[in-house]
Amino acid sequence: MSRANLEAGAYRSGETCFNDLINRSLLQPGEMDEFGVVKSCRIHDTVLDFIVSKAIEENFVTLIGVPGVNPTAVGDKDKVRRLSMQNEGKIPPELVLSSVRSLNVFGARVEIPSLSRFRRLRVLAFEGCGQLQDDHLKDVGDLLHLRYLRLNEASGVTELPEKTAGLKHLGALDVHGHNTVMEIPASICQAGRLECLVTLAVDRETIMPDEIADMKALQVLEGVNVYIQSVDFIEGLGELTNLRKLGIRFINSDADEEWDEKYEEIVSSVRKLADSNLDSLRVHTLNEPPELLNKLNDHGTVDLGELVVTGDIVSDLADWWGVLVNLHKLLFYTYGLSEKDVETLGSITGLEYLCIHLFDAPDDPHELKAPLERAMDAHPNRPRLVWVDED
Repeated sequence: MSRANLEAGAYRSGETCFNDLINRSLLQPGEMDEFGVVKSCRIHDTVLDFIVSKAIEENFVTLIGVPGVNPTAVGDKDKVRRLSMQNEGKIPPELVLSSVRSLNVFGARVEIPSLSRFRRLRVLAFEGCGQLQDDHLKDVGDLLHLRYLRLNEASGVTELPEKTAGLKHLGALDVHGHNTVMEIPASICQAGRLECLVTLAVDRETIMPDEIADMKALQVLEGVNVYIQSVDFIEGLGELTNLRKLGIRFINSDADEEWDEKYEEIVSSVRKLADSNLDSLRVHTLNEPPELLNKLNDHGTVDLGELVVTGDIVSDLADWWGVLVNLHKLLFYTYGLSEKDVETLGSITGLEYLCIHLFDAPDDPHELKAPLERAMDAHPNRPRLVWVDED
């Protein structure tokens, strides 16, 4: 059995267990994804207190900054393995850190610890740490066992250290949610095991390295504004034949004089990826809908399982048939659906999830929605249909 099949089987098994806990009310649904699938969960305070108590008792996690929890209660004989810092947390000097494998830091009031104290880290995540600065990451290249690095909403970080390239075991890099211009150094392309790279910014951009083609292991690449990348990057993108999920953005402030050349290369690169292992394509546009999907359709059927198109309005779905035909999940924005659109959606035989952001919906949108709802009821898969009414 292939690795992909094994991973898919493990995912489905985990999803089944997760949904079972929700159905038993042991977990409460939290954040949903675009298709109405639960991405996170909450638990009752009483259950949380029990879990925290057992986690501390078993030395599963050490909590710093949590009211009523003493991080040194376990004692020196039981070394810290997983460390979570929250609120106004500060590491006590007597805490033994030589065996810490996971460090998670939450919030803007935590005192950022020196990474030189965590030589065996495998997981490092900063969540909403506006106080995090470039200097705090100067030792990240010395964390030779690091497998996962996340900088979420770290607005003070403008670059990753060149020594990040020395992290030979790094599998996932997530610099999601920053609001400063960040440049990913070319040296990161030498991190041979990197499989996931998320660079989505809030209101600034991420400059990607020209040498992206060297990242042969990459399977997930999200958040890239293709307007501001070099032609070399766009050409190299098509060489990532292991890529399974691609998220690109067309945010055009001032398109440069090379844009026509870049656009043709984007179409070529995405087509190469679709002919290889690409399963999920997410396209975000703003003010200038790209012709990417039309051009992909012109070259014949594309074997995509998921397509998400956000930002601008979609019409004439039948014109994209070659891109839609094999989909399991589809999301798009529209002002309304024609009879031809309904027929097109109803004939996508593998469709399981459909999310439609409907702009300027009438006060009583039932008449507009009813034809598609009937089509989905008649569909052999009975796809989950999610309507999002936009004002």
